[in-house]
Amino acid sequence: MNVVPDEELNCMNGTVEKLFARADDIKARIEAEERCHGKRRKKEVENWLKNVEEVENRKRCLETDVEEGHLGGKKLKTEVELLNIEMEELFEQGLFPNEVTLYDHSCLSLPLVTTQLKGQQFEKYLGQILQWCDDGVPIIGVWGVGGVGKTTLVTHVHDKLRENFRTCGNSGSAYWVTTSHGITVFYLQKKIAGAMHLDYLLKVEDQRQRAAMLSTTLKGKENSVLILDDVWEPFAVEDVGIPVGENGCKLILTSRSFEVCRKMACQKTIKVEDLSEEES
Repeated sequence: MNVVPDEELNCMNGTVEKLFARADDIKARIEAEERCHGKRRKKEVENWLKNVEEVENRKRCLETDVEEGHLGGKKLKTEVELLNIEMEELFEQGLFPNEVTLYDHSCLSLPLVTTQLKGQQFEKYLGQILQWCDDGVPIIGVWGVGGVGKTTLVTHVHDKLRENFRTCGNSGSAYWVTTSHGITVFYLQKKIAGAMHLDYLLKVEDQRQRAAMLSTTLKGKENSVLILDDVWEPFAVEDVGIPVGENGCKLILTSRSFEVCRKMACQKTIKVEDLSEEES
């Protein structure tokens, strides 16, 4: 923060420094708490941060007016005193002894709408994938030609994982992301951040920093499973920030190509034959 060499303005720098430091601490707390799936910042906290931003803008305008010779003397003293009072009040209001976020039930994982399937082959596929998840297989590939039921099968996997996490009292999460042709690292990071409600991640400009933050968040979520549906091209999971393997998340992907599964280093794969509603 620039310090304007004027006696009247210098007197408020201490108040400015401590207010902005508290705002930085609050932002850090928000980011840490929002990494817990299903949480969002409280409205009162969001409004407080906006008020701090408004005060910061007013301070800049005040400094500009002084530098350009538009403000001085008693009027400057009055403006500084009023701004100081407002900043002191904001500093006290920004204590927030409790959490700065709350659970947003609209953000929680919901069952996916899908075709109901049943039958020996379907149950075999479903049971095998769930067993691999229980066994800790890092990357699972589900492949087959278009229209055979890969997406439908994996939506059942998602819902079953979600149900198991809830009924068994585990803290696991299952995240669903639909991909497409011509995926890029930023596209995947954006889609995963959206599925996990990590809006702050998209404000980070550097790709490597986004990957590091996404990786840290996924590592902090015990038993997390990321499902990528309709992957057409292989990509490097570390570039995106998907921490598969020990202390990381599990990755399930669907693709039309076994070669994609192979290049994605899938430890286990299933080739899906036709799964129709009549299969029984």
